[in-house]
Amino acid sequence: MIIIDQSSIILLLLFFLPYFVLLLYIIENEIEKKSKVPNLIIDVTKVRTNSELHTLLKEKLKFPFYYSENWDSFWETITGIVELPNKIEFVGWSEMARRLPEDSKIMKEYLLEHNEEFPDWKCEFLFN
Repeated sequence: MIIIDQSSIILLLLFFLPYFVLLLYIIENEIEKKSKVPNLIIDVTKVRTNSELHTLLKEKLKFPFYYSENWDSFWETITGIVELPNKIEFVGWSEMARRLPEDSKIMKEYLLEHNEEFPDWKCEFLFN
């Protein structure tokens, strides 16, 4: 039977405390790095089809390889798989919206709904 007295416990705590503090520091820094996703500019000027739009979003927003390139998958991905940047500027939005009115409407609705449902992970969107 192992008997541990108070002084042994204190020595163990003092021995492991610096490692515990270091681990907390590393975890905190990793979380901070991940939460500081840079701002992003996505040029949608040349997008002509739904498929081109989803391919561009997948590439620029770093969606996983299994992204299905449809609006249901887009919603699932932006709300649970990838973290959006602090700010996304869509260049050429009005041109794309003329060519793909339904897709641009759905995409904009999902992005704005993302901010409503996840205010702590809010992303600023500019549709230029």
